[in-house]
Amino acid sequence: VVTFDDSGVSGHPNHVALSRAVDFLVGPQSKEFVMPRGVKVWKLESTNMFRKYIGPLDILFCIATSMWLWIYVNCNRKDLSAGGWRHSLSGNNRFLLCLNDRPVLTYQAMMAHASQFVWYRRLFVIFSRYTYVNTLWEAGEGRHVDSNHAINEEWNL
Repeated sequence: VVTFDDSGVSGHPNHVALSRAVDFLVGPQSKEFVMPRGVKVWKLESTNMFRKYIGPLDILFCIATSMWLWIYVNCNRKDLSAGGWRHSLSGNNRFLLCLNDRPVLTYQAMMAHASQFVWYRRLFVIFSRYTYVNTLWEAGEGRHVDSNHAINEEWNL
């Protein structure tokens, strides 16, 4: 599952609410509705305004950050998890760096939604780092043994 982080990229209330709902589903407070065991949750990293609008140049920042994390992890082996890097600040997150090798397709996909693709969204698609690079942080994992059983009982299916 890929969702927004707690800041919702742009602070949009729907994005923030979605992040909180997914947190609830993978958190210990959720008893009835939970993610199936093994389903991982990844959150899209929100960035500051400068990084958000430097477009493909943010790839350089991401590479530099990744190298810093690699050096940090290799100098502090206790932070290395099985299968990936741990984020040094939170101590338990792995991350994925996703590069878009065909940003023109992003623009074309947005053109298919003419009513939504107003002038400022056109600029966003051109200048936003999210068109070119996205950083996803692992936020949790499902823990329920049989989600279909729980859903079927709840809805009497």
